[in-house]
This record gives sequence, C-alpha cells and structure tokens, in this order.
Amino acid sequence: MNLQASGSARYAQSAVVVMGLAIAAGFLHANSRSVKAQQPNTCRSCRPLKPADDARCKQLETQLSKPAQFVYRGQAQLDKYEPIMAEFMEKLCYRAWPHDSSARDTGPYTATLAGGVLKAQAYNQHAVSRVWYSPPMFAWMEKNRPEDETRAPADPPAIPIGAMMVKEMWTPPLERWAGTCWDCVKPDGSGAVFWIRDDQTFSTGWFGSWYGPGWSPAWPAAASNPLTGSGEGAAQFCSNCHAATLSGNTFVSMRNYEGKNVHRFLTQLVPNIPAATPHHELVALPPNRVARLGEALYDYDESFSETFKAKLAAPDWTSVDRMPSQTYDDVVVGGK
Repeated sequence: MNLQASGSARYAQSAVVVMGLAIAAGFLHANSRSVKAQQPNTCRSCRPLKPADDARCKQLETQLSKPAQFVYRGQAQLDKYEPIMAEFMEKLCYRAWPHDSSARDTGPYTATLAGGVLKAQAYNQHAVSRVWYSPPMFAWMEKNRPEDETRAPADPPAIPIGAMMVKEMWTPPLERWAGTCWDCVKPDGSGAVFWIRDDQTFSTGWFGSWYGPGWSPAWPAAASNPLTGSGEGAAQFCSNCHAATLSGNTFVSMRNYEGKNVHRFLTQLVPNIPAATPHHELVALPPNRVARLGEALYDYDESFSETFKAKLAAPDWTSVDRMPSQTYDDVVVGGK
C-alpha cells in the first residue's frame, strides 16, 4: 500500500513537472513572438556597431583575400597571418559587408526530465549564428544560392578565390536572445569563425580561424603544445567534420540574408536550469578523456596499466622527454 502511494506520488510529481515544462515552453514561445515583433523599435534605441577604421579595414581585407601568401614550404605562417586577422576582427571590419537579416538557431534545443530533474540538451551543430559575406562571396551567393532553391543553377561555378565569410556566434538557443538588436551587439564567448576561400592552395577549399574572448596568438607555440585555436590556417580543427563534404561546400543561402523561409527548430528553453553544452562541442571534445582531441594524457589509462603490469616503475609525465610541439606538426595539403 505504501509502495503504491509513493509510486503514485512520484507519478504525480513527474506529471506536474512535465506539465510545467510544457506550459513554460509554450509561454516562452508565445512571448518570443511578441518580443521579436518589437525588435525594429528596440534597434532604434541602440547604436549599431560599425568598422572602426574604413581605410585600414580595406587594407586588411586586401591582405587577407590572398591566403596563399601565408603558406611557405607546406606550413601555414601564423606569425604573419594572425596579427592581420586579429586586427581585422577586432576592428569589426567585416561589419561593412552584407549579412543575414538576423541570427538563427542551427539545431533543436530541448529539455528532458530524468530522475525528477530537468536538464537542457543542445542538438545544434553550431551556436546561434549570423553570417557576414564579403562582396565577392555575396555576389556568388546571390546568383547561385537564391532563396527559391529551384532557381539555383544545376552546376554552379566555384566560389571565387579571396571570397570571405565571418560567422558570429552566441550561446544557444535563439530564444535566450529574444529582443536583441543583432547590429548592436558583439558575439558572446562563442566568438566568430572567419573563412577565406582558396581551393588552389588548400584541399579543403578554405583557410580559416576562430576569434573571440580569450583568443591568443598561436605563434609561438605555448608550453602546453596545444592545437591552434579552432585550427587557424590549413590544419583546421573544423576539418575533423567538414572534410567529409565536397571541397569548398557551404550552406550559405539568400534565404538567411532575406530572412525568408529560414529553417526553424524545436526550442524548449526553461528558466533557471543550466545551459546545455553545445552538441558541436560534445562531438569535438567528448567527455571521455581518451577520446578527446588535442589534449595530452597525464596518467596511464587503467586498462593499459592492467595489461602491461611490470615490476619496474613506469615513467610519469614529469620524467619523460618532451616531443616537439604538435601545434605546427602539420603540412598544408594543396588544392587543385
């Protein structure tokens, strides 16, 4: 009898929590529509962020549009590239370019109930995103990626060398940022990804990097021997996934620029529960320390120690010789 009563109580509690989740999600969804409708007025109350120095920005853009100059004898010359890229991004030079009408989600964001506890889960491949397009990139997109995809050419020409994109990012989901005037804010800790097209020099078709809060030059290599931040240059961290696509492939579309028929995703943003770890981060840096990329193991894995038992003391992290830094242990694979 007591077991039945306690079981019924637990069922009732779960039902209440689930009902609360549904009501909260519905309220937030309805509320976000009214807030979004007010966004044009909200934007009038702030000053859009503009490039800091137009003349200098044009110089930097010209330099960056020729990424082959940053490669020498198979190595990306980050000591030459990074200062130019950092100045370009810090001055918001790309904010003179055409851009998506608004930021957007890149996947669902849900709340699940497990053991009576609500937990957020992000299935977005990237963060909330808004893309800016250099004039050559925009001209290509306008002709080859129309909002009505049935009008797209069957065999479009390659994106021109030197075309660039900047993808600004924010913590998901988009509902978290309801009422935001995107022209007036910088990316949050998610930062921005910068891409330059060059399928002659790079097999992936792109030369890119990440820039944002906490960014630091990857030249010279740090004592911890890290990978370069998001894989600046040709040894792109992003290539772990994107190398499976066609060279130079991109999902750009005029629908995002025009704000028409933009893809929408399920969002269950419940107040007062911790933000979910982005799905992109979980794929790239799984919690399992053995599977993590670019992170040294400071101790032996238990299964290794069990298999290779020995009477002699095993060397530890502090006693072994250091190998050369992995930071630049790569070779640029050429394009066409």
